[in-house]
Amino acid sequence: MSESEGLLGLLSHEVDPLRYHYAQLEPGEVTGMVVDRIPRGSRVLDVGCGTGSFLDLLRTHRGADVVGVEPNAERAQAARSRGHSVVTGYYDESSAAELGLFDVILFADVLEHMPHPGPVLRLASQWLAPGGCVATSMT
Repeated sequence: MSESEGLLGLLSHEVDPLRYHYAQLEPGEVTGMVVDRIPRGSRVLDVGCGTGSFLDLLRTHRGADVVGVEPNAERAQAARSRGHSVVTGYYDESSAAELGLFDVILFADVLEHMPHPGPVLRLASQWLAPGGCVATSMT
């Protein structure tokens, strides 16, 4: 196997970074279940926000004040083009201090991509507003 084949993993082609550009609110699916659990008017950080489709749902259906963090520059720019405030990079001590406190810090289908999610979850717990929570989903 060549080095480029190893980088692609199980796929024979590169994956489109904008493939999740649209998400719909579906009650029996992750989108509906997560959105329903976000208190109205919350300040929400979506870690790994991708193109901002989940931020759209939270803003529209929960009246949330939303912010995203996304390591892929192309996806972060797509989220910004939707009118969202997005930091390009990783959620770490520096970005957490810059962004401040949140009512909800969301990891929607993100933790399973991290080799060591424990430290980022501990960090998130330190940047919750009083009564705030960390919300996760994995599919």
